[in-house]
Parts: sequence; structure tokens; C-alpha cells
Amino acid sequence: MRLKTNPAAGLIHDELEARGISISQAAEETGLPAADLAALCERRQALSLETALKIGAYLGCDPALLLRLQADFDSGTGPERFGRSF
Repeated sequence: MRLKTNPAAGLIHDELEARGISISQAAEETGLPAADLAALCERRQALSLETALKIGAYLGCDPALLLRLQADFDSGTGPERFGRSF
């Protein structure tokens, strides 16, 4: 199954929204750059290890889960993004 949106980014975005936490508040409280967190939540940037660790701890979510979601998304969209079949 090919996903059209990054599930890790969606999970983070939805969890922040459900808790009433703004991106700027989460960024300030985690030490992540607000621009990077906003880009992730807007699905313009991939999840990095640092972000997974910090946002995972902040939200009480397993960073390994977030990274697996990112990896699954990347492996499903790689051929489209890089123009070749693997």
C-alpha cells in the first residue's frame, strides 16, 4: 500500500492538535526549531532522529514507532521521488 502522506508527521500533528498544543509551544518546550517542526507537520520535511527522540519524549510516544512510520513511508514513496524502480 502506498501512502500519500507521511503517517509519522500526521500522528505528531494530530496529537499536538488533540492536546491543544501549538507548534511554537511544542518547539519551545522540546528545543526543536519551530520552522522544522512546522515543516514536518505540514508534510514538507521528513522526520529526523533528533525530532523523533525529542517529540517522542514530549508526547510520551515511542520514537522507534515514529521512525518506523517514516521509514515505511520513505520506502513506499522512494521510487516516485527518485525516479527509478528498486
